[in-house]
Amino acid sequence: MRARSKDKLKGKNDTALAAFYLAWVMPAFIFLATFLVFSPALRNGFVNWDDGDFILGATAYRSLSWAHIRWMFGTLYMANYQPLGWLSYALDYRLWGLNPVGYHLTNILTHSASAVVFYFIGLQILGLTWPELLQRQKHKACLAAAFSALVFSLHPLRVESVVWASERRDVLCGFFYLLSLSFYLKAQAHAPRKYRWLGASWFSFLACMLSKGMGITLPFALILLDIYPLRRLSWNVKDWLRKESREVFFEKIPFLLLTVVIGWVGYAGQRNKASMLPWRVYGLGPRVAQASYGLMFYILKMILPIHLLPLYEMPPRVDLFYWPFALCAAAVVVVTFCVVLFRRSWEAGPVLWAFYAGTLVPVLGFVQFGPQITADRYSYLPCLGWALLAGYGLAWALNKRDGIRKSASAAAVIALFMLGYLSWKQTRVWRSSESLWRYELSLEPGSLIAHYDLGMTLAGREPTEAARQFHQALTLVPSCAQAAYDLANLLVKQGLLNQALTQYRRVSPRSPLYIYALVNAAHVLLDERRYAQCARMSKQAISLKPKTTLAYLIWGEALVMQGKIDAGISKYREALKIDPNIEQAYSNWGLALIHAGRFKEAIYPYQEALRLDPSSQSYRSILSALAQRAKEASGPMGL
Repeated sequence: MRARSKDKLKGKNDTALAAFYLAWVMPAFIFLATFLVFSPALRNGFVNWDDGDFILGATAYRSLSWAHIRWMFGTLYMANYQPLGWLSYALDYRLWGLNPVGYHLTNILTHSASAVVFYFIGLQILGLTWPELLQRQKHKACLAAAFSALVFSLHPLRVESVVWASERRDVLCGFFYLLSLSFYLKAQAHAPRKYRWLGASWFSFLACMLSKGMGITLPFALILLDIYPLRRLSWNVKDWLRKESREVFFEKIPFLLLTVVIGWVGYAGQRNKASMLPWRVYGLGPRVAQASYGLMFYILKMILPIHLLPLYEMPPRVDLFYWPFALCAAAVVVVTFCVVLFRRSWEAGPVLWAFYAGTLVPVLGFVQFGPQITADRYSYLPCLGWALLAGYGLAWALNKRDGIRKSASAAAVIALFMLGYLSWKQTRVWRSSESLWRYELSLEPGSLIAHYDLGMTLAGREPTEAARQFHQALTLVPSCAQAAYDLANLLVKQGLLNQALTQYRRVSPRSPLYIYALVNAAHVLLDERRYAQCARMSKQAISLKPKTTLAYLIWGEALVMQGKIDAGISKYREALKIDPNIEQAYSNWGLALIHAGRFKEAIYPYQEALRLDPSSQSYRSILSALAQRAKEASGPMGL
């Protein structure tokens, strides 16, 4: 009897020890595994897809002075409201300058920390839905929660959010979103300290919203948690008017206030974005079709994460009656029907489906902006529920007979290994701008943006290949003004002026680039000595935008080269009326007078040019020579 009691006590001690190690060692393992899988990103550079605007181009974040911090909290730069994102960039800049290693390191560390927080959320939810497992077989609960966390963190759909330096806002938002969820669950489990934990949840949600507007869905997610597994609310909306339900909604007031205020700021930024599609262009039918497609897209990619692209361009036809979208819409209806039908036997089903669909609503296309129909980064929060479901499935299998338990364990290890390998491989796609866009074109050769951005990447070192990529973009979309304009600029650098003129003429008058195309084309005509055409094109540019000083300079030079000295000088003077500090206008003015032999008159414009550029030795030499010429010309008269 005594021996049996000792064996039983030893078994309990071993179980407790195993649970202790799994509870504390497992978070460290999750953090390390996530970090290692994404560590190849530390060798990645910046890419020419927003990194140039957010990190390399923006300078206002590169200090932590109050003036810069006010800018961070007040700007809608690039139509995004992300004060904490800017603060994190400021810290990176203080530590690393513009070395991309530091920016990627911060993203990876933040995502790894999110995986650990999600692990504890998994334990909290398992404790609510399966308390016996957490109490009697804690090691199995820890393994299931760890599996959920790793399915979330290692999945290839996370790669874009983690290794794209400009998407810092995604991982920051995700971290604080998860932290807020965890604190909310703790608040419901610890009645004496409930409002302390709720305060921590409110504060975390504030940080989440200051990172990215995607966190706007958190109050909705908390209501779903109150329905299941907390069971503080029911699906019957009428019951929400009862007295015991009021406290549940009272707790949500701070969340809702933050959602309305900060959410509106973020929406205002996106509303003013040039790429936001108005309803008259993109109506209700296409938006519903896109939403149905998105709901099925992320589920399929969650199950089979292959052919992931940096950019899923909007197809030419988005229509509910077009078979891919019709099929997705039918699938959404069937899944929703089944979830509602079996809601009593599977309480978690409606909550998982509602959480998934609800957190995707901001990016399903109902408010459409940008050229993408879907994006991997949009799945960062919505797929949390499916990761929890995977962990719950493993917990169920671990409590079955040995054969099922061993098979499930082996399948879980293989699945994590495959997810980690695919993410590690996908991380390398983002090594450089060239590798990114060549990968996109290898899977989607009809991508206009990929051809264009690859052309911009190669323009500096491989102009011939860059020109080929621009031509490919124009073959796909002949009306693409940006590709025609940049191709023309590239051809000018190569000395192919006639070809450049052809491309400048392709820029539509409706394009914002049209005025620049006119001015550049006028400059090419000037180099080609086609002065009359140059003057006409400069005049056209000025008629469209009267304060285009460069057009006045080109027009003036064309007139001077035609021998119309005074007419040309008048154009230089008109440019100087617009901007008195144009050094080139004074220089051209003086040069025109020299060519006309009016040396004494040329002294004044060169004096002004020297005033604007005091370090110019060229201007000093010219002025010295002009003074000598003027002295020689006045000598005989003095005698």
